[in-house]
Amino acid sequence: MPSATDLVHSAWRCPNCRGSLSGAEDTFTCDACGDRFPRLGTVPVLVPDPAAYIASNAVSLARYVGGLQMLLARGEALEQAQPFRKTALEQARRALSADLELATGQLFGLAAHADVASLIRLAADPPPQAAGLPFNESWGPAMTGFLRADWGGTPDGEKQIATIRDELARAVQTHARRRGTAVLLGAGTGRFVHELSGHFDSIFGVDLCLAYVDWFHRLLQGPLNLWELHYPQLGGDNVATPIEAKLTQEAAARMDARSLAVADALKLPVADGTLSAAIAVHFMDCVPARPLLEELRRVLEPGGIFVGYGPLLYRGVEDPADWLTPSEWKHLFAEAGLEMLEERWLDLPYWQGMERAIQTTHRVWTFTLRKPS
Repeated sequence: MPSATDLVHSAWRCPNCRGSLSGAEDTFTCDACGDRFPRLGTVPVLVPDPAAYIASNAVSLARYVGGLQMLLARGEALEQAQPFRKTALEQARRALSADLELATGQLFGLAAHADVASLIRLAADPPPQAAGLPFNESWGPAMTGFLRADWGGTPDGEKQIATIRDELARAVQTHARRRGTAVLLGAGTGRFVHELSGHFDSIFGVDLCLAYVDWFHRLLQGPLNLWELHYPQLGGDNVATPIEAKLTQEAAARMDARSLAVADALKLPVADGTLSAAIAVHFMDCVPARPLLEELRRVLEPGGIFVGYGPLLYRGVEDPADWLTPSEWKHLFAEAGLEMLEERWLDLPYWQGMERAIQTTHRVWTFTLRKPS
């Protein structure tokens, strides 16, 4: 059985002072400043203020659990009032009940680590709650489509993954000067950490979404059964699809609890100039540009590369000042002192499937940058 210290990735550092981390029981401690970073089960939480992060997620998840309970009650009333909807509502109930069971377990796990002072501050100044269904960007069965694509073994998901993997591997093989250590930004449920592991001496992923990272860590213990809910965008009578997500045999052999951590891509828990590569898939439009490029400049070693892949959809960036065209991005690359090695435009079929009301092809901009030696 690995020791607590063995659960610390060799590249990880304190996100506040960049000191080395030591593992003990359910906490990592910075050897330099003494700051402590919890593990939620096996999930490392390596953000600058973990107490605030956990409290925020606990509040969000508590709202979400309450919303699920409300929807289940509403579904029962609708089934009694409108019996002709029984088949669809039963599908929805199975999906919501399974997600409620998982979300409740996650909430208890968060509550065990929640800081009372942080919860009180949130109660005094709560974040705004979105109207409508309780499926926000952090929780919900609407998100399980990403888990299905990564680890569901579906033909459309595997085809998409192979297309992306081949392009990333080509860029890395062409431009990386050494194998070294790499990070995958916005790694989701970790599939591309595995797909690119053979190209580096060491690779790990980070994501600020606790649900994604938690799902991956649960997959390390065995298959995960969830549902993908298709409301409100229906492509037919099928309103929910069961998902059995599981790691491939190869991924299970290569990956462990150090493969994916909760961390902020703008405040990476990595020492200055230590990464040979950083890679982002469907992520460049999720964070403001200048802070991201500044962080890349900090963590990449001289000659290190950054590979970006994805469309510019800007769903996660609220400020229109950060909705940049490719030419504007390239201006900021030059401003940050990052050399553009190549760029390509590709088409990627996305979210295919008979149950989907919308099927799209993404116009993908992929590029490789280098930090000067």
